[in-house]
Amino acid sequence: MDKKQGSGIRDEIKQSPRSKVLGPKSQEIKETSAPTLDVGLRTLDSFKVIVPIQARFRDTDMMGHVNNAVYLSYLELSRVHYWKAIGGALSDFSKVSFILARVEIDYKSPVKLGEPVEVAVRCSEVRGASFDFDCKIFAGEPRRLAAQAKTVQAMYDYVEKKPVRMPEELRRKISEFEGWPKPAKPEPKSPKS
Repeated sequence: MDKKQGSGIRDEIKQSPRSKVLGPKSQEIKETSAPTLDVGLRTLDSFKVIVPIQARFRDTDMMGHVNNAVYLSYLELSRVHYWKAIGGALSDFSKVSFILARVEIDYKSPVKLGEPVEVAVRCSEVRGASFDFDCKIFAGEPRRLAAQAKTVQAMYDYVEKKPVRMPEELRRKISEFEGWPKPAKPEPKSPKS
């Protein structure tokens, strides 16, 4: 691709004012010397969607920090922004044909009310009927890793009430957006002699 034409699908995405779609050389998130930043920020370039979150008073618990259950809502919001970034329609959620099948969260540091919060999300694996998102939640200034999570989404037919294979079009969109190499085409079989 000609460099002057841009970097493909990322150039065509209309960004919402609340999310950032980042390229591989983004300078928006910078490393600092804070020891808590050692985990995560060195690989943040591989996260193409970063969603700023406004922590609200209702998100907090009696301890004055964001309750652990609220992190699930933050992850949900990051999935919505990812869906939009790959060209998914937000006007008709009946066309969103996947369900959340699993969530794993490792809490690293509490988030306090008033701290800036960002959720970084990327697709890390696509299988026949499911795909994984890796997520990192950052908080504070300087940024520190507050939590990291993995979610597993499964393609689902709501009429038949069963998992289905991921459509090739969606697989292609995710692959292009993430910058994954195209799968090699199998060599044609030569006739047996």
